[in-house]
Amino acid sequence: MLIDPQDYVGKRLYKLGVYRPEIADAIIKHTPPGTTAVDIGSHLGNYALVMREAVGSDGCVLAFEPHPSNAERIRETIGENGYHNVRILETALSDRSGTVTLATPKQDNTGMSTLDSDATDSQASEKNSKLQHSIACSRPWISTVSG
Repeated sequence: MLIDPQDYVGKRLYKLGVYRPEIADAIIKHTPPGTTAVDIGSHLGNYALVMREAVGSDGCVLAFEPHPSNAERIRETIGENGYHNVRILETALSDRSGTVTLATPKQDNTGMSTLDSDATDSQASEKNSKLQHSIACSRPWISTVSG
């Protein structure tokens, strides 16, 4: 897994090899093999990788991550591991359509990025617009575990 050891979550992953093990355990417990799992706000992709382990090669993982550098890091990790059943969707999810700003905190945790329709350029480093994707995972069941 490719991480940034300066990132808050990355530091913990680098030092301990895991971030919030209770969530990883819940994912493994509640995600049957051969299903589709969804990681919303995938950040560094650590839970997407846990989900990939749980669903196995017959399942599918959809990892939504709007932050461009985080999405690229996940793509590199997935590519280096040869996982063909993990889809990285570089987009945000919301309860409404439109264009918003991805407000990224200046601190060391890109996982704390938020959607902000009123952000100024000084508050945000990335712009994100509504994207449409064709999601091709024909699996019978979707598993979600929220943390």
